[in-house]
Amino acid sequence: MRRRHFLAAAALVAAATAVTTVVAQRADDREPVRRPTTARQAPPAGEEMMGPGPGTRLESVLVRPGRVYVRDVWRVGRFECRPWNADADTPKGWLRINALLARVEQHPDDKGAGVEIVLEDEADDRTFIFDSEQIRDLRDGLTALSAASDRLREAQPGSRRHAVFTLNGLEIGMNPRRTGGYLAPLGPDERSLGLSPDNFADLRRALEAARDLLTREGSKQEQ
Repeated sequence: MRRRHFLAAAALVAAATAVTTVVAQRADDREPVRRPTTARQAPPAGEEMMGPGPGTRLESVLVRPGRVYVRDVWRVGRFECRPWNADADTPKGWLRINALLARVEQHPDDKGAGVEIVLEDEADDRTFIFDSEQIRDLRDGLTALSAASDRLREAQPGSRRHAVFTLNGLEIGMNPRRTGGYLAPLGPDERSLGLSPDNFADLRRALEAARDLLTREGSKQEQ
């Protein structure tokens, strides 16, 4: 039993590593479709959870039980997302980006900073947390995706093709020729949020705004 939990935890760590790949999927998968997620599941009653804890410094402050912490949140972006080829029946969705600072109230040096990327739709919200140092990784990932998308040929009939980047359980996919794409949790059978090319530009601008805000606020707290 412990071996199985250990292997599952190891797979979760591997999934959080940034990669850029090209994938093809069946044509009967619709966009937005149910796509991958890495939501953590509680172990069965009486069984110990094996493997690593929170994946980021910020998350370790936010989810640590039994302590009072101070949290500052700034909304740096929220916008409606619609694929370029969306029809009238496509469900509405929004992308929200927050900048966060968190510190343990009794220990100000025990702190974290970063961003939340929240996928919103009419069913629920799905949140992904990144340390401030990872904002650059996200921006670089978007740049690499854009270049890879430009080089992609259209998929053959009967399939779909995307350039894909993953980090901290978030999957970012871009269509050939930068005609849009999606964000989704990394894992089986979850919904995606379709993005237009303009939405990807909005995401980049929000990440840059969060970076600048966290740099400025972090300097204030150090004075």
